[in-house]
Amino acid sequence: MKQIQAKHRFLALSLVAVLLLSFLISCSKKGDRFGTDEQGRTMNEKTGVVYQIAPDCYAPIQVEEDVYGSSASNVYHAIVGADPTDWLYGELGMLLYAEDVVLPSLNQMKIDRIGVYDSSDSRLGELTDTAVIENAVSGYLEGENHPYSGLISPLAHYTLRFEDSSLGICYVVNYLEYAGESEEERVFYLYCRSAQRFVPVSDSLRNAVESVIGAE
Repeated sequence: MKQIQAKHRFLALSLVAVLLLSFLISCSKKGDRFGTDEQGRTMNEKTGVVYQIAPDCYAPIQVEEDVYGSSASNVYHAIVGADPTDWLYGELGMLLYAEDVVLPSLNQMKIDRIGVYDSSDSRLGELTDTAVIENAVSGYLEGENHPYSGLISPLAHYTLRFEDSSLGICYVVNYLEYAGESEEERVFYLYCRSAQRFVPVSDSLRNAVESVIGAE
């Protein structure tokens, strides 16, 4: 009888130990607790840092695997190369930046490469030539902005990520191919919905992108 009681006591203690370990692991995965401030913005309840949602033309280059924090509806990760008190990524697909951070425009970012991605978001390659990058940035910002209706479907859709490795952030634009006036003609545009930019692609950028696409 005593042996049975001792066995039951051992099993009970083992179960408590397992549950406690599971609880500690769960807590460690959740990281800091996040909520909202009085304006509904995301807030780290531990540090008091308040974050805003960046426009969809901004994205992280790479996120840390470990969980930085969580709320009732989202899980947050730090961004590789970025201070988590400045920038965070939410698993719901949003880039967050602290309220005291000034969101840089594309021409204020230090773009060191342009990642080229296909429509399934697979990386095909990258552009690193300084002249090509400068031409792409100036062409996007200074090119003639055309109306975009979205009614005509592109023949091909790629994504260009203008990467600033010093920030850990990239600026994302769509690279779209359309049919031209003749059967053989093709026209190409860069498009960002949140920035409301729809501008023709320069020959320099088109040639550079096609050199990557053609190497698939």
